[in-house]
Amino acid sequence: MTLSENGEMVTVDWHKQAENYLAQGKLDEAISCYQQAISINPNFADNYRNLARIWTKKGDSKVAADCWYQALTIDPNWATAEEHLTLGNTLIAQGKLDQAVVCYHKAIEFNPNLAEAYHNLGEVLTEKKQWDEAISYYQKAIQLNLESSAVSHCGLGKAFAGKKQWEESILAYRQAIEIEPENANIFYKLADVLAKKGELDTAINYYQKAIGLQSDIWQFHYDLGNILTQKGLFNEAADAYRCAVDLSSDALLSYHHLGQTLLLMRQFDEAIALARRAIELTPNSPWPYTQLGNALVEKGGIEEALVCFQTAAKLRGWYQCAERKYEFTRDWFSHNIPIWEKHLKHLAGLPGINILEIGSFQGMSACWFLDYLLTDHSAKITCIEPSFQPQFDDNIAKTGAGEKVTKLAEMSYNALLILPENSFDLIYIDGCHQATSVLEDTLLSWNLAKVGSIIIFDDYEWRDPESKVQITKIGIDIFMAIFQTQMEFLHKGYQIIIKKIGDRLVGNEISYQAYQNLGDELAKNNLLEQAEIAYGKAIKVLPNRGSAYHKLAKLLQDQEKFELAAEAYSRAVERDPKVSWSYHNLGDVLLKLEKWEEASTAYRQAIELNPDFHWSYNNLGIALSAQEKWDEAIPAYRQAIELNSDFFGSHHHLGHALIKQEKWEEAVAACLVAIKLNPDFSWSYQNLGEILIKQEKWDEAAAAYRRVVELNPGVSWCCQSLGEILEKQEKWEEAAAAYRRGTELESDNAWLCKKLGDVLQKQGLWDEAIAIYQQGIGVDSKAYFCYEGLGLCALEKQDWEGAIASFIQALQIKPDLLEVYHKIGYALAQQGELEKSEYHCCEYQMLPLKILKKYCQFSEDLTVTSELYPGINYITISPADEISLLPSKSLDSNSIFSASPYYLPKTFVAVIPDGRAWADVITTAIITSENKLVTDLSTGCAELVISSDKLTPVEYINGSVAFLSVRWGGAAYYHWMFDVIPRFDLLRRSGIDIETIDKFIVNGIDHAYEKETLKILGIPESKIIESSCGLHIKAKKLVVPSNCYQGISQISTWGCEFIRREFLPEKGTQIDKFKRIYISRNLAAYRKLVNEKDVLNFLDRWGFESVKLETMSLAEQASCLASAEVVVAPHGAGLTNLVFCNPGTKVIEIFSPSYLPNCYWILSNVCGLDHYYLIGDLLENPDSRLPIHQDIKADLSLLEKLIKTYGIM
Repeated sequence: MTLSENGEMVTVDWHKQAENYLAQGKLDEAISCYQQAISINPNFADNYRNLARIWTKKGDSKVAADCWYQALTIDPNWATAEEHLTLGNTLIAQGKLDQAVVCYHKAIEFNPNLAEAYHNLGEVLTEKKQWDEAISYYQKAIQLNLESSAVSHCGLGKAFAGKKQWEESILAYRQAIEIEPENANIFYKLADVLAKKGELDTAINYYQKAIGLQSDIWQFHYDLGNILTQKGLFNEAADAYRCAVDLSSDALLSYHHLGQTLLLMRQFDEAIALARRAIELTPNSPWPYTQLGNALVEKGGIEEALVCFQTAAKLRGWYQCAERKYEFTRDWFSHNIPIWEKHLKHLAGLPGINILEIGSFQGMSACWFLDYLLTDHSAKITCIEPSFQPQFDDNIAKTGAGEKVTKLAEMSYNALLILPENSFDLIYIDGCHQATSVLEDTLLSWNLAKVGSIIIFDDYEWRDPESKVQITKIGIDIFMAIFQTQMEFLHKGYQIIIKKIGDRLVGNEISYQAYQNLGDELAKNNLLEQAEIAYGKAIKVLPNRGSAYHKLAKLLQDQEKFELAAEAYSRAVERDPKVSWSYHNLGDVLLKLEKWEEASTAYRQAIELNPDFHWSYNNLGIALSAQEKWDEAIPAYRQAIELNSDFFGSHHHLGHALIKQEKWEEAVAACLVAIKLNPDFSWSYQNLGEILIKQEKWDEAAAAYRRVVELNPGVSWCCQSLGEILEKQEKWEEAAAAYRRGTELESDNAWLCKKLGDVLQKQGLWDEAIAIYQQGIGVDSKAYFCYEGLGLCALEKQDWEGAIASFIQALQIKPDLLEVYHKIGYALAQQGELEKSEYHCCEYQMLPLKILKKYCQFSEDLTVTSELYPGINYITISPADEISLLPSKSLDSNSIFSASPYYLPKTFVAVIPDGRAWADVITTAIITSENKLVTDLSTGCAELVISSDKLTPVEYINGSVAFLSVRWGGAAYYHWMFDVIPRFDLLRRSGIDIETIDKFIVNGIDHAYEKETLKILGIPESKIIESSCGLHIKAKKLVVPSNCYQGISQISTWGCEFIRREFLPEKGTQIDKFKRIYISRNLAAYRKLVNEKDVLNFLDRWGFESVKLETMSLAEQASCLASAEVVVAPHGAGLTNLVFCNPGTKVIEIFSPSYLPNCYWILSNVCGLDHYYLIGDLLENPDSRLPIHQDIKADLSLLEKLIKTYGIM
């Protein structure tokens, strides 16, 4: 028998003996036999297996696992996959990760579909931070066991988080939640990843969901509190920490953070109670004493607080604090001592060590430096503090090393500039906590630090609940990002401790970039004022750089500080004129300021630098459109579209510009493209609707506006627009529905009530219309249009009294409602109350006296005349006069303009202290301070004004005001020249210094001739107030010349002389002068000579030239008429210029038989001209039935006969 065979037999014997003991339950003896067998033959797997089973029975899983592992190593094919898995799990529990990995691999080898083995491998590799391999195994586990793989998804999420692949991690946790939506721990883990990613709001939401599912886990509440603290939500954070404390009295971190939060919130009573509880739980922990001391100080408990601070310092190893009886009323420092001891111990006792401290307060950190580091006689410290506390000197003195301290009591940004570079071994930065100040302190300190020195940043994680700008972290992070290669991180927590390892210095370039970066970060955090400061510091460092100005401008622009933004952008482009963005943004700001021309210039400069940016073209188009430069705006929009055809806005704006040029088809095409690109933009449909209205395509227009309403279902004006289209189509019911919806949306809109009432009238629904008009009046008691509507309904119901009352109420609000006078006349006629003369009064927009008395409570005691009223300074200018008018010559035997006397009233100027004036198109009312109507200075139906309590509020003018407006004064050239302008001459002749007049009230300056005459008279536009749209003022001194209009215009010799003197040029103008002229009305809207072409051909034999006076300046018109010897014209405003003709000029005026005013016959008499007239044939104007609007056809045979009869030529 060989030795080997003998060994095997002995081994078998020991094995059998062990089995016998095992059968008898003698485990220890069995173990001894198996161990003997193994010692003889260590490669017999069955002995290890049996030993493993025995140790498992004895409860020693560790030894059992070792035995199992040995057995499987010797005979790996013996065990099942599940047994390899089980062993792996056991080894994991014992921390034997490498052995467990082997087992899991064997399990997978025997069963490649064993999902748990893959998962557990992922767990082990995650623990070993082998992220990629772990991810692979988790994914395999999920693939094999998808339906119940929540735990593997969680593992996958953890592994991705380890790689900081946050999106992938979040996705994995979300998938885990889909599988196990009631698992609070998954929500908690997802919240943790979201918090690390910086999505704090979402993290809070998931922490709260975790708590909602399982509210009894203190860690959930604690971590939620931490995130809420980061968000600055201190009340909510305190509530979360309170829950954590209630759930676990051992969770000391919860006590600590709740205490800190309560201190920040200044809830000192609760902070004191909490600290005392924490001291009971952990009497040897220093932080509760620190918190208790800081809270006690706020409640006046200074003595106890001092003991707390000394106890905390002692527990942290700073025994001198108590021994030397330092007195600190705040402890914001001692919690740093353990960290400082770790990282600063190498400096202790070194000779010549030099420390710089920025922010010293009461000297707590300085005392520690002196006690622990600055023990050598040559060591020293420089302390910078603008306001050293009184305790500082006392505490430093108690150290016994006061001679080592240099105090600099000034702002750090000044003090740091005077300190030598490369001279400090340690710099502690604890100054102002604003990010800009922290960065400034750091930049200025860096060059002062030696290479190898330590720099400590305090309060890195500190937040002030009462001030969002106190964020040191941002400033520190900006600096570290720039100098990361120049430093070594020693510690990162509440404080940052670094070691300076590079010799790179801070210069202007670095400072400029740092402040710019800080401004960017502050702006991103919505700390806008601090961002402005940061950019300002960058500008101060390098004032000739443009980028900081650009960033500052953008910040100001985003805050809608457009004036400041424009200034900053202007400075940016001055310094860097090659940056297109600065020009473009400058244009955007100028658009907001409505500086259209400057904006256009800016955009053009942006385009020159960057011709491929469509926004610059688009916005240039907007700026040009605002200036109504449509010819330039359209190409800009087209270029924007060429560069970016997918932006609907450019198509929309193009459509609007084309509308303005009445290019309807092109505009439609642009609108349709805009709609296709953005079918939900209502303005494009509105533009399209506007075009279709112009084209009278009512159905399509209605469809467009229906879409506008659909897109803006809550906007009343959309309903109004639709209603107006439907009115055009006479779809009264649909229009009423649209308007009714508008009134529902905007019940306080009286105009919508008027519109609804009008269409109800069209349907004959008088009572409903009356109700809606009354609703409008209830909304706005000055809604004259609703009173007018009530009057019209009353007329239809033959309620004459009601109609008159409603119409008069409308006139007392707005006296220039021309048609209303006619309606009143009609109602009065139906009552049979009017004489014929009184009816004509209504026709001329006046009301009979008896009607005013009946309906307006008007009485004569409300009126005065200027000459007799003592409160008026009456200045006489000229007496009344009378001239004899020569008859006009015609073919009629009895001239309608026969010889007659012509009365001219006296002229004067009235000065009324605290006088009041009302003016509109047909009414002027001059009222004294005693509320008396001055009748000889008022025109129109001024009695309506004096008796009304519904007028617009009075505007007070503290100065001298000349009132020149008159009834019809702005209606036509003739009334302006003869009713308004001569009153200026009366002002001059009154002796009043024109320069002392602060404002001049005239009917209007809409027309070129109005502006031209006032400019010639020397009245600046800044002094002009227009009255045509309604005016109600009171002036400290109201100056009113007598009226040149008293029912009709009063053409006076002195007035004509004044007009000629002021407006007839002394030297000839550059205009063709003709002796015989025909004044065309071809450009007029009405009363045209329909056979003008034939008339011109007829007159051509005598050398007549046709002139269109409205195309000329006033000076050119005057020169033209001054050179004429014969003038032929249909009745019209052009004949006003007869005033410039020389005496003896022959005038042939052609009339319509329905309208024969005598004004130009009178003017001809006053100016010494020969007046002839011809009555043409009547041709009705289909657009108007008014006599004044009817066209004329001249009978050429009668015209020739007139010329020959009187030998005119």
